Amino acid sequence: MTGILRRATTAAGVTSGWVHVLPGRSDGAQGAMAQWTRADGTGEQGTTAGPSLADVLDELSGELPPGSVLVVDSFHSLTMASANSLIVWSHAARLRGVHVLIGFHPALDQAGVAPLLNVPSTTTWIDVRPLREEELRADLAAGLPWAAPGLLDVAVDACAGSSLLLRALRRALAGEESVDANALSRAHASALESGTLRLVADQGPDALTLGLLSALVRPVHSARAAAEQLGLPGATAARLEVLLTECGLQPNTRESAGVVHSVLARSAPMDVRRVAAGHAHSLLSATAGKGQLFRLRATVGDSLTGMLPLAEAAYAEAWAEGDPDTAAAVATTMLTRSADPAELAWAKAAAMRCWAGIDWNAFATHVAWLDEPAVAPLVADLDLCDWLRLEAHTVAREVFGISGAGELRQATRLANRALYGYAAEPDVKNLDQAISGQGILSVSAPLASRLALAWFGLADYEAAHRWASVAAFTASESELADCAMGHLVGAQALIRLGHFDQAEQQAQAGAELFAAFGASNLEAFARLSAIHAAVEARRPVTALPDPIANPHPGLALYRTYLAARCDLLAGRADQAVRQLFECGRALTKCGVVNPSLVNWRPHLASIFRAKGQADFGQHVETDLVAAWREWAAIEPAAAARRGTVLGARAAEVFTDDEQPVSAPTLDMLSPAELRVVDLVVKGMSNRDAAKTLFLSKRTVDTHLGNVYRKLSLGSREDLVELMKVLAPQRGECALSVFG
Repeated sequence: MTGILRRATTAAGVTSGWVHVLPGRSDGAQGAMAQWTRADGTGEQGTTAGPSLADVLDELSGELPPGSVLVVDSFHSLTMASANSLIVWSHAARLRGVHVLIGFHPALDQAGVAPLLNVPSTTTWIDVRPLREEELRADLAAGLPWAAPGLLDVAVDACAGSSLLLRALRRALAGEESVDANALSRAHASALESGTLRLVADQGPDALTLGLLSALVRPVHSARAAAEQLGLPGATAARLEVLLTECGLQPNTRESAGVVHSVLARSAPMDVRRVAAGHAHSLLSATAGKGQLFRLRATVGDSLTGMLPLAEAAYAEAWAEGDPDTAAAVATTMLTRSADPAELAWAKAAAMRCWAGIDWNAFATHVAWLDEPAVAPLVADLDLCDWLRLEAHTVAREVFGISGAGELRQATRLANRALYGYAAEPDVKNLDQAISGQGILSVSAPLASRLALAWFGLADYEAAHRWASVAAFTASESELADCAMGHLVGAQALIRLGHFDQAEQQAQAGAELFAAFGASNLEAFARLSAIHAAVEARRPVTALPDPIANPHPGLALYRTYLAARCDLLAGRADQAVRQLFECGRALTKCGVVNPSLVNWRPHLASIFRAKGQADFGQHVETDLVAAWREWAAIEPAAAARRGTVLGARAAEVFTDDEQPVSAPTLDMLSPAELRVVDLVVKGMSNRDAAKTLFLSKRTVDTHLGNVYRKLSLGSREDLVELMKVLAPQRGECALSVFG
């Protein structure tokens, strides 16, 4: 307003002056400064200063002719002595024709000078009204990219009718591409800190203490109740309550209240925080839970040593309310504030219990705590989810190395054995039959997900997909981790079955669920599975996602394998060779003897055959046969089911009786036969295929007959259906092995 008056009087050519008062000193004196435009018409300014307002006003008396204007823009900042001096001087000035404009804000009147304004006089009031809600809404809606309509309501509440807060908020949001909840929270905090918070701080410790106390006890108690708790006089309490409202420190929405609380707690000195937290404890002790009382102490910001009983109560209260995020916040607050070894041990154990259910990445990061002597006894009964063990692979325990009885434990051990390549199928089959007899939909998601993984390791992908579907679609709200694993195992099984679109959908669903647990390894594995399905379908893949920090060895191996497959699609055979060999070394290091999980050898052999490097190709194929023969001796049925990846080399592994005749491959066909098959499955007749290939119809008939015999087919329709399943991928360096 002062700036507006200055510009208006200057434009009108009116002689004008302004008085600025300094803060009052402890001895009651209050200095002042003044400036005025000279009456000689030059527009030049004069200035003066004095130890008191009376001295400055005396000097101004000779500088302001009739018709001039004097502005005193902060009457509320005057001491009682200065205010008296101004009122007496203004009466005399008006008699000389000088217009005196006095600015006054009741909520900032610390000295109580308001009654002096009621002295009979000719007073012109300029009332600066607060902005109406519709004005604020229209201003904020114009030009700002709001991500959701509800955020505009929060922003209007944050401005509290203040043009100062409105300008500060718009300034803070000016560079945002989209105003979401986080951006608005940051801008609101910035607006308070750069705008109105200083006005409150200038009113002294009582104003700041009342603001913080009011923020701590809302909405249970009002600002008036907080003022009474502080023992503030009625007039002071009423004035400060108005000030807090006008400064946006008495918001109505939960979002704005959280910002106000954090800004005040961050800005207030330690003594103010202590006083506010102590009084809040007194006000809330009869109504608040232990969690809110604990957060009060945390607001103080000093050491929480000695607060273990209250922390334990707050932690238990949060668990009882089904709020593990708040329970974790209690534990982490103790970790950052306490210096007591016993309290730190409790906090570590408490945090790990929470993270085991909501943030697997944090659990994996801090898993070394489980081995600390002071922490270990406190988590001895922690029943870790088996999938969490995969995420936190640095736990000093065997992955799936769980002892004990029960179908769930048995399924876990069998899944572990099947994946690594040890004998498991007879026991898996018995368990499958036992639980299937109970009704498949009565099987729990944890048991179904483990049985799905066991059958996956045994290369029975139909069974793996069936049990994975049970886990994914029958899981309760407390079994979301098993639901996610059902989607992931289902995706991997569908890839081996050649259903790539479905596999991609299942992998994406699993990734979203794992992300909710903060399971970075398993989320990444699921996202890579979606890419794997795209690679098998020969869809272009631009690039693999960046590797995560501290990946599980299995995830790192899988990523290397997919990188090799992407290189094959892009024609980068040399890079693929290096990465495929790296897969073999990693599997050996992990102790995995199951050759059906990662088919690095068949692809490597295909590359060497395509390049004409017979010696290298023979070496890899010999190694492939040896590895498969070793696994076939342990799991003959599983090896036979997955024997399609061996192609023509299957005869070196299986006897005639063991040959997986139900699993035909394209390697059984000659190049000439494959060319005929390619045209036939596209719908060409034998005659048209002969014309296209410049062969006689009889030759095409002969080739097609050989194909039917080798693949044990009876008709052209059977051939078309089989080729859909085999999905031929015969690029320069590619081989169709589904996985």
